[in-house]
Amino acid sequence: MRKVGFFKFLVIFLIAVPGFGQKVKYKDIYGLLRAKQYDAAEPVLKQFLASNDNTPSAYLYMGLILEEKSLRVDVLKQTDLAVSMMDSSIFYFNTAYTAITEKEVKRNDEYYEIYNRRDLRTGSFGVKLSDIQFDLEKKRDALKARIDQVKMVKHYFSLADTLYKKSTGLYTSIQATYPTQKELYLRADDVLLQNLKKLSVRFDSCTKAFDHYRTSLGSLGKTGYNQSYSLVDISDFALEGRSGTDFFMNDLKLWNYKKFATETEKVIKEEVFPMQEHLIAYDIEINNLREKLNKDSVSVKSELTKIIDELLADKMKKFDPDPLPLNLFALKIADLEYRSAVIENQKNKDSLDARLKVEQITRELGFLKTLEAKANKLFESDLDAMVANYSHFVENTYNNPVVL
Repeated sequence: MRKVGFFKFLVIFLIAVPGFGQKVKYKDIYGLLRAKQYDAAEPVLKQFLASNDNTPSAYLYMGLILEEKSLRVDVLKQTDLAVSMMDSSIFYFNTAYTAITEKEVKRNDEYYEIYNRRDLRTGSFGVKLSDIQFDLEKKRDALKARIDQVKMVKHYFSLADTLYKKSTGLYTSIQATYPTQKELYLRADDVLLQNLKKLSVRFDSCTKAFDHYRTSLGSLGKTGYNQSYSLVDISDFALEGRSGTDFFMNDLKLWNYKKFATETEKVIKEEVFPMQEHLIAYDIEINNLREKLNKDSVSVKSELTKIIDELLADKMKKFDPDPLPLNLFALKIADLEYRSAVIENQKNKDSLDARLKVEQITRELGFLKTLEAKANKLFESDLDAMVANYSHFVENTYNNPVVL
């Protein structure tokens, strides 16, 4: 019966005030407020307050309407609107707090029936000003706290989203500089290490911001958001890691940029950089043998076998199946082997043994063919690309690609 009565009242109310153009009486609006039909009551209550400032309970209900509406606003997509509504609600509560007096409560107690309580001392029901004021103080304080919470939630959400986008941007810039993982390792330098460190720190900050967002979100109650994330490893540097993600989704898939950055940095520092220095040291050893051969005109064949470094070759081929430095070393070693053979054959230059002469010439030709094959392999390769991959080695052994 009460619902039927309310709808009859609503129909009569809407007929009586078409378009809300006529003067609205507060007691008519109160029927909607009492039934908590706030969406219907809000426009007419605003109209009423625009021309009436002597009805304290109107400010109270305007505050309640805005308080309820602010709880339904999307805290992430409509943060400013939610904060604005809560600020306005606080304003109306403050105005009501000042305007509602003992006299007002006694004269219009029907407008404050939501505060109708049994007096524990007398046992009778009634409305007390102190109850109204206490409730308004609580609502005001709660709204102020919620404003801070909503701002914090949005801050950490936006921070996590921004940091992830920046992490993706930095990763893609690394991808653009190094086409494949091979180039990533072989062309590594201090600039790359700085970018990897930055990527690791940035992504770590992103996940921490997201964790703070999740914690802050829990203080707001029901918001419609319940995001969580899982980390996806980057297994193919050239193809993966570029795609972004929508942080409004509940199940987030985040590329694990921190793991990629820390593991790559470790390989560069512990394997690539020491290998680069080893290449330079190995080149110096070969050059020393060449100087000895040139200066003393002696064979260095026996010493060549001592310096051949199979371990270095194995380490290099982990990153490059056909490394430029190894091809250069092979060429220089082939040259020394040929020239050592020529020197060794000099001791028999006066021999009349034709068979021995043929054997010596055949041996020298064998070394020459090997030397030619090593040289042709370098000439037929993409030397520019190889030099780019081994710029540290080239600069520290030949000064520049032209000398090489």
